[in-house]
Amino acid sequence: MRMAVTRYGALLKTIEQGLAPDGGLTCRFGAGRVYLVLRGVGASRWDPSLQLARALDMAASLRATLAADTRAPVRVHAGHAVVVRFEDAGVEQGCEVRTHWECVIPRH
Repeated sequence: MRMAVTRYGALLKTIEQGLAPDGGLTCRFGAGRVYLVLRGVGASRWDPSLQLARALDMAASLRATLAADTRAPVRVHAGHAVVVRFEDAGVEQGCEVRTHWECVIPRH
């Protein structure tokens, strides 16, 4: 059985809703990185330039939100690398097909 402790859950929910009001986004902190995973919106099949632009926008918005937080332990995460991952699943010829695109935006 795997367990995880989510720190700053309310903040993460606010970030998720701000970046993807229609849902499908999860945000978490871990291993010196901040992870944003957007699932089920077809983003893994977007044009590569659109994927990169969206990932950079998401990372910039995330960092601004974290940097503006009043808690010092949260502000630290604003300087961490941001991993943006787009995941989608579908069915082709009776087979489940999963696609993903991932970008690691370095610390700043």
